[in-house]
Amino acid sequence: MREAVRYSNVLTLRCQPEVVALIDEAARRRCSKPAEYVRQAVVAALRADGFDPAQIGAQPSNDSGRP
Repeated sequence: MREAVRYSNVLTLRCQPEVVALIDEAARRRCSKPAEYVRQAVVAALRADGFDPAQIGAQPSNDSGRP
């Protein structure tokens, strides 16, 4: 069994209630939690923008969670 990943940084964003409802529904359809759905969407967007998410774990982190 795979060990659960723990995330230490929090990202807060504001959006319309309708967007939250769509995220909830999309996550439910994938049998996922909304936070995991959004994390996967962000990683996909990073790839589309030319970033390599595989390097995320290799980079040293800082206290603020920002570059």
